[in-house]
Amino acid sequence: MKNYFSFENLNNKENISSDEKNVIFHNMLNTIRTGDLLLCTDSFSELISIFKHEKYYIVHKLLIYKGKEAILKGDMFKVSKGELVDFIKKSIDTDDMREFLITPITTSKNKEVLYLTEDLYYLYGC
Repeated sequence: MKNYFSFENLNNKENISSDEKNVIFHNMLNTIRTGDLLLCTDSFSELISIFKHEKYYIVHKLLIYKGKEAILKGDMFKVSKGELVDFIKKSIDTDDMREFLITPITTSKNKEVLYLTEDLYYLYGC
């Protein structure tokens, strides 16, 4: 499976090593699977107030499965809050929204993951 989606509208993105990317991604999936659904909305403007951290991970949720194991085929980057919000708004406005997982880069034990789809936006926490 090839991933033809690029994050070209994210100008100041930082790459993440493959090992770190897999750990972060599986932690995000675990939060979605075991965490509480805190918010579900179809309005991105309702989510803007929850962006309280300066840096975030964003991943294109593109998976393949080997048995029961999910393997990430989408890209993941570190981005600033402002650039992330602008990127998502532009993706919505140009009808180029994909499935994204977003989590703040923080040392807090509380985890929050935004799961964005083409039509709905979910916030999970644990």
